[in-house]
Amino acid sequence: MSAVAFKPFVMREVIKLGFDLLWIDVDIGLTRDPRRWFWARPDQSIQVSLNYPAGQVNSGIVFARHSYGAAQLVDEWAQMMAAHDCTGWGCGDQEMLSKLLVKQCKTVTEGKFTLPRKSNQSHMNNNRNYTLSCNMRATTGEMKRVHLGLLPPKVFASGMADQLWNSTQRLRGGLIAYHANFWLSPEDKLPGSKKSRLQGKVINGLPLWCANLPPKNMLLSGMNEGHCRILEPLDNKI
Repeated sequence: MSAVAFKPFVMREVIKLGFDLLWIDVDIGLTRDPRRWFWARPDQSIQVSLNYPAGQVNSGIVFARHSYGAAQLVDEWAQMMAAHDCTGWGCGDQEMLSKLLVKQCKTVTEGKFTLPRKSNQSHMNNNRNYTLSCNMRATTGEMKRVHLGLLPPKVFASGMADQLWNSTQRLRGGLIAYHANFWLSPEDKLPGSKKSRLQGKVINGLPLWCANLPPKNMLLSGMNEGHCRILEPLDNKI
């Protein structure tokens, strides 16, 4: 089993221990602390980013509350990953989660559930909320209710969402996260390509790669373009 396949198993264990979980892939740059966004939506047991422009979820950012619905969904996801024996991109963790949601879940109001297409994703300014009834085939074999929130690509961007950023700046707070996924050119297959892409992204005056700058720059540069700043700690209260 590849390393990425272990993602839902790690998530499941954290939720079982009684914690809320925030998963962020290592190839994601943040412009600010995303937790206020997640905490402001207490009705959603699990929030997942979208893989714009593809019609599937992006498991690079997942926020799951310690709730029965989130625990059941992540457990089913883990069981699917353990059971399948295919290889390739079509069997990755986010592809399997997308299949689970589309094939085993339905909305309680409209029936069939579909993930939003590119045109719908580009108009999302806030979370798209769904109350789903999901068939937990691999675990309990029962229908369980899950409150799902899909994150807007204008705010939690994939590697191909650059075209949405101009409109993002009109939103309160602007872009929060950029995921350096997708192969945009042949050079993206080379070692270090994701680091280069993050180094080249400056959002609201802040670069998305800071690791190679000396500490004095991080402490003194403030909001200067091309430098980093220390993010202020976030209170545990909204």
